Amino acid sequence: MVTSKLLFYKDYTQDGTGDVNTPKVIGQSGWGDYKFLFSGGNGIIYAVDQAGRLLFYRDETQDATGDIGAPKVIGLGGWQHFKFLFSGGNGIIYAVDQAGRLLFYRDYKQDGTGDVNTPAVIGLSGWQQYKFLFSGGNGIIYAVDQAGKLLFYRDNTQNGTGDVDIPKVIGLGGWDAYKFLFSGGNGIIYAVTLKSTNPRDHRTEGRLLFYRDYKQDGTGDVDTPKVIGQGGWDVYKFLFSGGKGAIYAVDNVIMKPNAPSALKVTEVADRKISVSWIDNSNNENEFLIRFVGKRTGFSDHTGSKSVARNTISTSLTGLRSNNQYTISAVALNSDGESPKSNEVHAETPARTISVSKEVSGANLVFTVTGSGFTPNSLVVIKITAQNWQPVQFQSTAGADGTFVQKQPVICLSSFMLTFTSYEDADPTGTFANAIIMACP
Repeated sequence: MVTSKLLFYKDYTQDGTGDVNTPKVIGQSGWGDYKFLFSGGNGIIYAVDQAGRLLFYRDETQDATGDIGAPKVIGLGGWQHFKFLFSGGNGIIYAVDQAGRLLFYRDYKQDGTGDVNTPAVIGLSGWQQYKFLFSGGNGIIYAVDQAGKLLFYRDNTQNGTGDVDIPKVIGLGGWDAYKFLFSGGNGIIYAVTLKSTNPRDHRTEGRLLFYRDYKQDGTGDVDTPKVIGQGGWDVYKFLFSGGKGAIYAVDNVIMKPNAPSALKVTEVADRKISVSWIDNSNNENEFLIRFVGKRTGFSDHTGSKSVARNTISTSLTGLRSNNQYTISAVALNSDGESPKSNEVHAETPARTISVSKEVSGANLVFTVTGSGFTPNSLVVIKITAQNWQPVQFQSTAGADGTFVQKQPVICLSSFMLTFTSYEDADPTGTFANAIIMACP
């Protein structure tokens, strides 16, 4: 289960001189379910749910002291179809539609009380091609193109009345390699690194970097980045700034499932043990039933059976006869497995095969009888003599699981014979008394 908590960080200095603080939880769960999640400034957080509605949240304190309020719906549907959706501050919301147009919306009230306005087109095409697209506030729009260059646009009017200006290049390359790239306002740009294949590259996995676009007018390169978060920032589902040093994150932590309990044996039959349990989790992908069978003089029979999520019973088949089995269960998901359940024990029934003999001159006739065979199963009769390779004869058990077979053997004088039998499908689980004798 992904917890999807909303976390609050603060970059107190906002100058690249130190680590951001330890996060505090301000939203308990479900924040990872949104298609878009971004800040509108002044504690406003916009979200787009699975139904395509635009939601309005407010972090009233902006200091991590408490949960944010319940959302209000301010857009009734269709918001999930955009390629990009981000705020420009002061109620401005920019969107890029499927045709690559840049749209301008305005949330006039910024209090969650009503629909945002009908969009105006302020960019005619091509906006869908960017790797990143985000606002720096005050009409600034940053973009990263397919060549990895950082571009600077300005929406001069900020009222939806016209095209934004022609972009200027303020970062020469490599900006497409980041996991996250977003503005903190006042020229601040935060980036989260991915692992680079170039050993000379300054980027290493999961660090939070601090850049500054000092002029904020498109006239020059941004400065060299400073590391303000040492690692692990790449694991988040969402990461964005709320301005004034606030950084919001949605975790992507998958919780291991709870252990199943009350495991019990419900049936014991020929090479079969059935079990049931209580499912205590709601986030398992499967259950794994493990077993170990032991029988004196034989190797252990170890294995497992996987069953689907929400299953509460199963049967272990193909076990060995006359084995003492220890059985346990765990629940699994992509984060790992739960603690194991209680253990249960059960012994599979023995399958007895009887062997007897009679002498007829130089010939021996062995009689094999038994019950509890698998119906119509193959039964092997094995004879070993001094200086012989083992000789095997095969026959079939009856439909009721019983078996009777007479097998004549030519006996050479003074040879020692060993005669035994087993079921072909379960040679270590079935057993017979072995007859050892010298030929007359």
